[in-house]
Amino acid sequence: FVYHVGDSEREEVRSESGEVSGRFAFVAPEGNEVEAKYEADEDGFRVESNALPLAPEDTDDVKAAKEEFFAAYERALEAAGSYEYEDYSDEESSEESSEESSEEYGEESSEESSEESSEEDSDEE
Repeated sequence: FVYHVGDSEREEVRSESGEVSGRFAFVAPEGNEVEAKYEADEDGFRVESNALPLAPEDTDDVKAAKEEFFAAYERALEAAGSYEYEDYSDEESSEESSEESSEEYGEESSEESSEESSEEDSDEE
C-alpha cells in the first residue's frame, strides 16, 4: 500500500512468506524531513533513517575498561571449566539425593524434628 497525507507518506509491501519492507517520511515540527526505510523478516526488524542517533565512540578509558572486563571474563570461563549436568530422570534417586544433601548441610528430616520436639515436651513436664 501507499499513501500521502499532507507532509507525510508511507509505502509498505508484504510478501507471501510474511516478509515486510517499506518506507515512510514526514516533516518534523522543527521543519526537517525525516525519512526511514525498513525491513522485517526472519532476521528481525531493521531500519535505516536520517533521524536515528549515532552511537558515540568509546573513549580510550572506556576501551581499556572493556578490554580488561572481557579478559577477566575469559579467564573466569577457563577457570570454571565445563559443567556436566547429572541425569535426575529417576524420581527415587532424586529424592534420595535431596535427603543426602539435607543431611550434609545439617538439616533435619521432619521425622527427626518431631521426635526431638516430643522429647523436649516430656522433659518440661
